[in-house]
Amino acid sequence: QNTTATCLPALELCEMSLEIPYTLTGMNPYDMRAKCAVPPLCYDFSNVKKYLQRDDVRAALGVKGRWADCSKSVTIRFELSGDYIKNYQQLLPELLGAGVRVLIYAGDQDYICNWLGNQAWTLALPWSGQGAFRAAPVVDWPAGAKKAGELRTSGPLSFLRVLDAGHMVPMDQPAAAQRHLAGDQLRVAEQRRERFDGAGAGDDNLRRPHSGEVRRTASSYQHASSGTGDSKRPSVLRSRNSTS
Repeated sequence: QNTTATCLPALELCEMSLEIPYTLTGMNPYDMRAKCAVPPLCYDFSNVKKYLQRDDVRAALGVKGRWADCSKSVTIRFELSGDYIKNYQQLLPELLGAGVRVLIYAGDQDYICNWLGNQAWTLALPWSGQGAFRAAPVVDWPAGAKKAGELRTSGPLSFLRVLDAGHMVPMDQPAAAQRHLAGDQLRVAEQRRERFDGAGAGDDNLRRPHSGEVRRTASSYQHASSGTGDSKRPSVLRSRNSTS
């Protein structure tokens, strides 16, 4: 049930069994390759804070308050409402049914919003194109001359696993991030799907998803943002999923 009464205990269980033990290792939950350099967010955002605290910047933005990288007073309100664990993916089928392009992406080195959980819920999502999406090939997704990720797409829905990237995909892989935010990944996927449909079994550039692909139960995506109404640009969703 998508209520505070059920989601708050679920959040506490998730934190106790998955998040806190990982945090105690000292590793960065946003990038499993690195230590958490500046707890609790693990990154040095001092330059961002310095810039956003400038009077001229605050005046241009029309804000009166002071910038905080992570406001505890705001965070606690979300936590006490159980928001972090609530399901919101049930809002997507209506968008997909209307032909709105949706991209779910995750860096393969992100622990807190891991690609396995994100892949799992996109495969399990009930919508009119679910069968075709589950059967769609996973194809290599290039950025320039190198492989930058793996992409599954069918109709308006795409899932992109970005290689060598943590939670901060634009920081870790700026060229790849610029490409997928511009909507190129969907055009590439459409071209590759056409090639796959007409390709023989010996085409080394394309591969079907492995029968043993790991699929795990995921919870919900945390927030979403979309374009300005340009039908050529996809809605881009980032997910907060359980790591189990």
